Amino acid sequence: MELYNKISGIDLKRFMYSPEAADDDLMNNWSEVGKMDIRGKFFPVGHGLTYAFKIGDVSGVNDVHLLYDINRKCDMKELENFYGNKVIDYLILSHLHADHMDGVGKLCKAGFKVKKIYIPYLDNDEKIFVEMRWAFSTGNYRSYQDIVNQFLNLGILENIENINVVEEQTSFTIGDGLWEFNIFQNKGNSAAVVNDIRARLYRKGINSANIQSMLNNRIGISDIRAVYNASMRKHNFELNETSIFLEHGPLIDKIKIVGINGYEFLTRKIRADAGMGAHSLITGDMNLNEKKNECIIGNYYNKLGVVLVPHHSGVHEWSTHVCQNMHVCPNMHLVVWVVSISEIGIRPYGKVVKDIYDNGQKLYICDKNYSFEYIYRYV
Repeated sequence: MELYNKISGIDLKRFMYSPEAADDDLMNNWSEVGKMDIRGKFFPVGHGLTYAFKIGDVSGVNDVHLLYDINRKCDMKELENFYGNKVIDYLILSHLHADHMDGVGKLCKAGFKVKKIYIPYLDNDEKIFVEMRWAFSTGNYRSYQDIVNQFLNLGILENIENINVVEEQTSFTIGDGLWEFNIFQNKGNSAAVVNDIRARLYRKGINSANIQSMLNNRIGISDIRAVYNASMRKHNFELNETSIFLEHGPLIDKIKIVGINGYEFLTRKIRADAGMGAHSLITGDMNLNEKKNECIIGNYYNKLGVVLVPHHSGVHEWSTHVCQNMHVCPNMHLVVWVVSISEIGIRPYGKVVKDIYDNGQKLYICDKNYSFEYIYRYV
């Protein structure tokens, strides 16, 4: 435990791994679930996220392809090779931060077609978060609707009806009871932040009637930015809090995760132990400390096998309590955490690493060089 207590102060780069030969036979063989190939993969995009999941048969006719977030650094050819074609049935955009969605244009230029998109619900007041951040980062004002409509302008979707807004929960199953997908959103204390921003702006003579034109014309932008940042700090809130997160897994008990290909932090092992849970939790930048989020995740403790560390191991979004509960769940099994970072250095944060290893779990790195992939089989 001495190593973990010191971990935040050591040079973590010395724990970078030399690539070991992947088990190609294991990773490339078909899963024996009705001749189906079932696998998930976190792509090496650095500080951002691209997660792909597929259920495919040998013919490719009945494939189901899901993509959660798309970073511009994702290699489109690798994505096509993973799916076997350029059709994505479900694209989930966790929230409207660039590192989670700035690859949409690249996806379109590469010729991918998306059948359905899921985006987080924001009420009219909350949409100003997106508009402010857009103006701060680009120097130009665009309405929330214009930002969303870019999907149509890019030609990636055929009509607006295929954009689904997630408010609290959306669930569906595929393959006649083969697999379930549960998409959740919990916005935390966004109402308090909206009210605080409105009050602070009002004291500066800025209101809903003039803020859009001010953002568009770069008038008073420093005042608006200061208000935004002060309110976010006061309430420990960010656009991350609007993230939608995905829980998914098999509805057949005998479908198990049988192999993983990735680089485990500190130990360099590349194979999973027996007894992994079969479900995945893809968190985006959600906050594990939110009580409602903790309650939702608690319903799946005894199923989870692969979990994304939220917000690139951000301490504010991390919950020691959730990590401990996964360790002491009734059907205790191995949980593998995956963290998406630029490179090993400041991140992953020491507290996150310590909690994971203290609770007998594993941590795998997905950075600009290394991906993480796992496959299923009927056992």
